[in-house]
Order: sequence, then C-alpha cells, then structure tokens
Amino acid sequence: RIPTGLLSLDGSELVIWVDDLGLKFNLELAVDVGSFCHTGYSIDRTETSAAVIRAIEQHRKQWGNPVGVINDKGSANLSQDVIGYLGTHGIEPVAVGPANPKGNGTDEGAFSQLKKTLGIIRLNTSSPQALGRSVLEKLIEIYVTMRNQMALRKNEITPLAQMQMPVTEVQRQMERQRLVTHKASREKSPSDQHKKKRLQW
Repeated sequence: RIPTGLLSLDGSELVIWVDDLGLKFNLELAVDVGSFCHTGYSIDRTETSAAVIRAIEQHRKQWGNPVGVINDKGSANLSQDVIGYLGTHGIEPVAVGPANPKGNGTDEGAFSQLKKTLGIIRLNTSSPQALGRSVLEKLIEIYVTMRNQMALRKNEITPLAQMQMPVTEVQRQMERQRLVTHKASREKSPSDQHKKKRLQW
C-alpha cells in the first residue's frame, strides 16, 4: 500500500448527550488504507453526498488526490454528485459488495477504536461551571486513554501494557527498600541542620 493510494470512507452514528437529551449525528470518516492515517471527516445530521465530498475534500487539501476511494453501496456514496466529484478529480471509485460487510475493514476498525476511546459523551448544562467541567472531563478522559496507548520513545512498551505486567511480592519489597534507602540518603543529620541555621542567621 502507498500513502494516499486507497482512501477508506464510511459513515457511522454518534450520540451526544446534553443533559438527558440524546442528539444523533452522522460522522463521515476518511482513513488512508496504507497508513491508517485519519485524514478527513464531516459531521452532519444524516449521511449525505455533501458529507462524503467534504470528508474527501479535507483529505485532498492536505494530502492531494487519492488514487481510489473505497466505500459501501449506500445511496450517498453512489450518488451522482459523489461519482461526478470523483471523476472530476481522477479518483477511482471502489465499491464494497453488498455480501461483504467487512470489505471496508479500515473504516470499520477506525470507528471501533474511535467509539471505544470516546465512550459516552454527556454534557451538563445546569450551569456554565458544570458545562465547562463536563467538557474538560471528557477531553482529559480522551487524552489519558490515548496517551496510555502510546510509547514515550520508539520501540518501547506502551504505558498501559507496562501497567498490566505482573509484579511479584519480591519486586515490591525491593522497590520499598529502594525508596527507604533513597529517603535516608536525603535526610540531613541534626548537626548539619544546626550548622545550616547558623549560616542562614
């Protein structure tokens, strides 16, 4: 696979809870098949041909024209507007067969990870303070989830995987002794403290 060779495109429903009201949106997501780089999206009330085109446009503005776009045979994906848009920019349409629901596995995998990371989005509008807190909590939750899945340096184990490694009681006792020794090495003797006070005086 080459970068910006084949672009995977699909839509999925997301729900945002504002207090007790569930608001449904369609997220059209463009993902480069070769690199799994998420390169474009469009948020709308329903899946439309305009949403499909906007997602591809985001990809084109940063990465240029993909060679082809793979999507299912939904009415928005195969509309005259989308087919005409792809033809204008020399992009090959690659439709997934109706008997092959996993044919667009790149976007299916992307949505699976996205929804697992986002979890339930609930905004509390009872006050400006409550709204700000609910937004901040969700952003921090997403950051923590993503940060724990990324190694600090190349070829290192991720923080989450390291936390899941088994630890023996012997290792815990060794760590406890290390901390005790470290604390003892930093403590000043009474005579040193007395000299320090005299110097400060």
